[in-house]
Amino acid sequence: MTERIRLFLVSPALAIRRALARSLDEEGEIVVVGEANSAVDALARAPAARPHVVLAGAHLRDPDTPEMCRRLHEAMPEAHILVVGVNASHDLVADTITAGAAGVVPHTIDETELMDAIRTAAAGRMVMSTDAFMDLLQGHARSAHDPLQSLTPLERELFDLLTGVTGVGPKVGLAFLSALQPDALRRAVVAGDADTLTVVPGVGKKVAQRVVLDLRDKLGGESELVAEGPLADVRDALLQLGLTPVEASEALRGMEVDGKPVEDLLREALQRVGR
Repeated sequence: MTERIRLFLVSPALAIRRALARSLDEEGEIVVVGEANSAVDALARAPAARPHVVLAGAHLRDPDTPEMCRRLHEAMPEAHILVVGVNASHDLVADTITAGAAGVVPHTIDETELMDAIRTAAAGRMVMSTDAFMDLLQGHARSAHDPLQSLTPLERELFDLLTGVTGVGPKVGLAFLSALQPDALRRAVVAGDADTLTVVPGVGKKVAQRVVLDLRDKLGGESELVAEGPLADVRDALLQLGLTPVEASEALRGMEVDGKPVEDLLREALQRVGR
């Protein structure tokens, strides 16, 4: 027998929680394992309930819904958070997804659609149409001179690598970074796990397989992506000197730190690229 989806409900309205619990329990496929009337209550109760999916309202306070999502995601990364009632601003959608939510649905969703959304979230896939996701990205692009400026150096390097793959343009490159954390993206590519990459809106099996084929070797070593430490400082200096993220990573590939000062490491990196 297939394991039932363990669901945790978060809403300040007791009547709504009870009505949802009765309705979902009747389906047989879902079991409600806990409830909370506030974000604080959810943070205290949800981890012990070990839910597969947390279903929460979009307008919680103290902390707000995005912050609750962030904390729950840190406390139980294996759970998937689905937020109901996100149909207002691009900013709220972006904040919620960035905080770790698996998806967002409007408050007008009907029972059948909600069941489908819960199943999708429980399976580890993002609950948002490709059109809605691309519209979100376009909305943020219109509100900033350069959407890439908000990326960390690590994310920017991954973006450059991804957009070097045939079939991956800037929008899909950003979608990769929105749907998957850098470490998760790298692990999936190195492991050849194309199925995980298909959770990204707009990415089908063929594109996912092409990303694995093109980037597996580039992301497979220990030094390609430098997050912190002396080599991170050297990498930042190389970027300031005009190297691309990919060129900087190539210059640092396999470099031994061995207590060397950053200045010596930078000099060695520049020698490797012929500067």
